[in-house]
Amino acid sequence: MPGLERAVEGLAVGGELSFEMTPEDAFGELDEKLIVDVPLEQAPEGLEVGMAVRLQGGQTARVTAVRCRVSLLPLVRCGFVPE
Repeated sequence: MPGLERAVEGLAVGGELSFEMTPEDAFGELDEKLIVDVPLEQAPEGLEVGMAVRLQGGQTARVTAVRCRVSLLPLVRCGFVPE
Protein backbone atom coordinates (compact mmCIF):
# COMPACT_ATOMS: atom_id res chain seq x y z
CA MET A 1 0.00 0.00 0.00
CA PRO A 2 1.70 3.17 -1.13
CA GLY A 3 -0.04 5.34 1.49
CA LEU A 4 1.17 3.15 4.34
CA GLU A 5 4.72 3.06 2.99
CA ARG A 6 4.83 6.87 2.75
CA ALA A 7 3.35 7.28 6.24
CA VAL A 8 5.89 5.04 8.01
CA GLU A 9 8.91 6.20 6.04
CA GLY A 10 11.46 7.48 8.55
CA LEU A 11 9.46 6.30 11.58
CA ALA A 12 11.73 4.96 14.32
CA VAL A 13 11.34 1.36 15.53
CA GLY A 14 8.73 1.42 18.30
CA GLY A 15 7.46 4.81 17.13
CA GLU A 16 3.75 5.51 16.95
CA LEU A 17 1.83 7.22 14.19
CA SER A 18 -1.75 8.15 13.39
CA PHE A 19 -2.76 8.90 9.81
CA GLU A 20 -5.57 8.57 7.28
CA MET A 21 -5.38 7.20 3.76
CA THR A 22 -7.55 7.68 0.73
CA PRO A 23 -8.88 4.54 -0.98
CA GLU A 24 -6.43 5.15 -3.84
CA ASP A 25 -3.51 4.98 -1.37
CA ALA A 26 -4.81 1.75 0.18
CA PHE A 27 -6.79 -0.99 -1.58
CA GLY A 28 -8.83 1.16 -3.98
CA GLU A 29 -12.49 2.09 -4.04
CA LEU A 30 -15.03 -0.26 -2.47
CA ASP A 31 -16.43 -2.73 -5.00
CA GLU A 32 -20.00 -3.51 -3.90
CA LYS A 33 -19.95 -6.65 -6.09
CA LEU A 34 -17.43 -8.17 -3.67
CA ILE A 35 -19.76 -7.83 -0.66
CA VAL A 36 -21.84 -10.92 -0.01
CA ASP A 37 -24.75 -11.31 2.42
CA VAL A 38 -24.74 -14.72 4.09
CA PRO A 39 -27.84 -15.98 5.92
CA LEU A 40 -27.10 -16.10 9.64
CA GLU A 41 -28.08 -19.77 9.83
CA GLN A 42 -25.29 -20.54 7.34
CA ALA A 43 -22.68 -18.53 9.23
CA PRO A 44 -20.32 -20.19 11.72
CA GLU A 45 -21.36 -19.98 15.36
CA GLY A 46 -19.61 -17.18 17.25
CA LEU A 47 -18.98 -15.10 14.12
CA GLU A 48 -17.44 -11.72 14.98
CA VAL A 49 -16.22 -8.68 13.03
CA GLY A 50 -12.57 -9.09 12.09
CA MET A 51 -12.61 -12.88 11.84
CA ALA A 52 -11.33 -14.61 8.72
CA VAL A 53 -13.68 -17.25 7.29
CA ARG A 54 -13.23 -19.79 4.53
CA LEU A 55 -15.88 -19.64 1.82
CA GLN A 56 -17.09 -22.32 -0.53
CA GLY A 57 -14.48 -22.65 -3.26
CA GLY A 58 -11.61 -22.19 -0.80
CA GLN A 59 -11.56 -18.39 -0.76
CA THR A 60 -10.87 -16.58 2.53
CA ALA A 61 -12.85 -13.50 3.49
CA ARG A 62 -12.72 -11.06 6.40
CA VAL A 63 -15.96 -10.39 8.32
CA THR A 64 -16.69 -6.66 8.26
CA ALA A 65 -20.20 -6.64 9.73
CA VAL A 66 -22.67 -8.94 11.45
CA ARG A 67 -26.21 -7.71 10.87
CA CYS A 68 -29.72 -8.94 11.34
CA ARG A 69 -32.96 -8.44 9.50
CA VAL A 70 -36.23 -9.23 11.16
CA SER A 71 -39.38 -9.53 9.10
CA LEU A 72 -42.27 -9.43 11.56
CA LEU A 73 -44.26 -7.10 9.34
CA PRO A 74 -43.45 -6.05 5.79
CA LEU A 75 -41.94 -2.68 6.88
CA VAL A 76 -40.20 -3.68 10.11
CA ARG A 77 -36.44 -4.31 10.13
CA CYS A 78 -33.71 -3.92 12.72
CA GLY A 79 -33.34 -0.25 13.49
CA PHE A 80 -36.48 0.86 11.62
CA VAL A 81 -40.03 0.87 12.92
CA PRO A 82 -42.61 2.79 10.90
CA GLU A 83 -44.59 5.41 12.80
